[in-house]
Amino acid sequence: MGKAEVLSNIGAGQYTVRLLYSRTRLDAEIAKIDATIANLELLIASMEDGQDKEIRKLFVASYEKRKSFLQDNMPADPVHTVWCADLSDQIEAGTVIGTIEVPGEVGTALVRPGYEGAAEYDSDRDGQLFPAIAQTATGAYVNWALLPHWQKFMPTHRFGEITSIDYVSGTAIVSVEPASSSARGIDINTVSELSYVTFQYMSCDAAAFEIGDHILIEFEGQTWNAPKVIGFKDHPKMCGFIFDLTRGDGTKLTPDLNPVFSVKDSTETSVTCSWHYDSENQRWEIRLDEPFVLDQNGYFVSYNCDDGVATQYPSRYKTADKLQPTDLIPFGVYEDEIVYFKVEETKFDIYAFPLVSWPPDPTWCTTAGGLPKRGLMDYLPFGRPYTFLSTLLPMSYPISDQYKVYSSVPYRLRAMAVVPHFKLDELRSLFGGYEWSRTRVDLGSSDCTVCLSYESGI
Repeated sequence: MGKAEVLSNIGAGQYTVRLLYSRTRLDAEIAKIDATIANLELLIASMEDGQDKEIRKLFVASYEKRKSFLQDNMPADPVHTVWCADLSDQIEAGTVIGTIEVPGEVGTALVRPGYEGAAEYDSDRDGQLFPAIAQTATGAYVNWALLPHWQKFMPTHRFGEITSIDYVSGTAIVSVEPASSSARGIDINTVSELSYVTFQYMSCDAAAFEIGDHILIEFEGQTWNAPKVIGFKDHPKMCGFIFDLTRGDGTKLTPDLNPVFSVKDSTETSVTCSWHYDSENQRWEIRLDEPFVLDQNGYFVSYNCDDGVATQYPSRYKTADKLQPTDLIPFGVYEDEIVYFKVEETKFDIYAFPLVSWPPDPTWCTTAGGLPKRGLMDYLPFGRPYTFLSTLLPMSYPISDQYKVYSSVPYRLRAMAVVPHFKLDELRSLFGGYEWSRTRVDLGSSDCTVCLSYESGI
């Protein structure tokens, strides 16, 4: 454990820091030497020439040499690139923070978990590293002799890997990373696996972790019987969700598809969030904006993208199926598919009838049940209107427009057309594969509006 100053914020919980070695003992030793030299010089000034005076001068030279040795050999404060144990990514340059050295000596250093400002330096908790040169020979010997003992039997921190995790109880089984002391390379682990390891991490504890994560373990009271996970060895994760998403046509969800995410708590209240694409693992990280109060009941998470339909985990795209209490999920890692839905224009000959708008004006298409069905305007409009007058166009004038629908779920198509009553039978005959509904709007003695309905899917 030690002290450091943040020099720069690299991002994603990584920092450049200067480790600050303690100079208290060194400065005290130099001050003591200066005082001794001053006293000797006063004594020498009052002495007559002779052997005793020369001996005192040799003492002064010896102390001055000792002082120069200390000043010249005190190591400079080293600069390192380190990870914060949690995803505290807003620590500003110039902040003095506490560090954790694993396994209790100069080696791999991390910034202490910084949630709610906890990374700020606390002398009682963090202490401070000091070089051996600042110690007496006896003190240095004792410290080196005891180092592997307390490292092994009074552990402070270790790295490990999660091999099993229970999100309900908030505990895990962890394999302990091998560790040895710099003193003769002595093995300083007493166990290779820890069970019932608890979590203390930001606002979500175990929810930020998964099997295979490399983590930082702290031992309360410096005993092997009280381990808890307090962070990550590197690349800390947020308190939020990780989603592996694919669109219904098999396309991996990347930033090119312009995804949008939304989160609601168990009261169906929207929670502000931000998201980031992990290109290395091809997954999306969804983070709730701080500050927030963790909803122990879980959250509803929804997502959409280009040529997609808003989908709520797990695979809920119908309005009636969404926001069910059984679909509330805690922070964690998930996989899902966004419904694919696309309409494009192709070419196909269709014959117009007098006073017919074709393609139907307007035309709607939707996934079956995907949107509220309170009226036709709840469907997605596409296409452009055509109106033909019998005085201008022949009875069988061809129109080359058709709309092709791609969908990963069943869909419903509705189209409206204005036709004369006496042409309804002919229209039904031409489009025998479709079901025409009853007249919806009476426009007069000779014309009416009909609705074309068709349901299919891939």
